[in-house]
Amino acid sequence: MKQAKKIFNVAVNGASGNIAYSLLPLFCNGNVFGPDVKVNLKLLDLPCQQAKLTGTLMELEDGAYPLINSVEMFFDINEGLKDADVCVFIASYPHFPGMERSHLLQKNVEIYQKIGETMNKVASKDCKL
Repeated sequence: MKQAKKIFNVAVNGASGNIAYSLLPLFCNGNVFGPDVKVNLKLLDLPCQQAKLTGTLMELEDGAYPLINSVEMFFDINEGLKDADVCVFIASYPHFPGMERSHLLQKNVEIYQKIGETMNKVASKDCKL
């Protein structure tokens, strides 16, 4: 394998979920950013997901992916998005029985508005979504 020439800070929210579980290895094996780009994975989730997120982190480490430079867990959005070059936003508010779609959409707007504001403050100025 080629020597990595670049390192991306990649922040992923909802990192303990099933979609992230399938997506994270693609960042680590060169399928997304190329075979010469290492990644600093910044796994972001809610504190109540700590046990599951720890398992995800351990599986990434056990995979011995040559393009992983580092993997860290974050439960604070400011820390998780700090200096991110790439942000992958997967998480959303859960749909509960009896919940109107408009209420669900409003909850997600609130979540992503906060994420966008935080990203503008702390992520890399050239950050890609």
